[in-house]
Amino acid sequence: MQCRLQDKLEGTHRVQTHAVLLLTLTLTLMHQIHTGRAPQYLVDSVQSVAESRSLNLRSANTADYVKRCTRTNFGERCFSHAGPAAWNSLPASIKLTTDTNRFKKLLKAHLFHIAF
Repeated sequence: MQCRLQDKLEGTHRVQTHAVLLLTLTLTLMHQIHTGRAPQYLVDSVQSVAESRSLNLRSANTADYVKRCTRTNFGERCFSHAGPAAWNSLPASIKLTTDTNRFKKLLKAHLFHIAF
């Protein structure tokens, strides 16, 4: 009985670890886009609020990005939606960091703070 419970807990830990890795990868790519160090195809897949002509918002001077509308839950997994959604949830102090190594350290600390 205890072996089955332990196997289930280990499986849950693997799923959580996988989700954190995907989140970290997504946010690292968004940081590269924000600092101008990403490939052009990634830059083209997202749009910053400041660049959006159709939105006249007070938040236009922030580091936020526009989330693309999706019709399905499957569409929410694509980078053009998931990247800005994850990025916009970060505190401004992390988003405005330009050094990649510093960003990764702050992101790791932020994710640990949320998890524990």
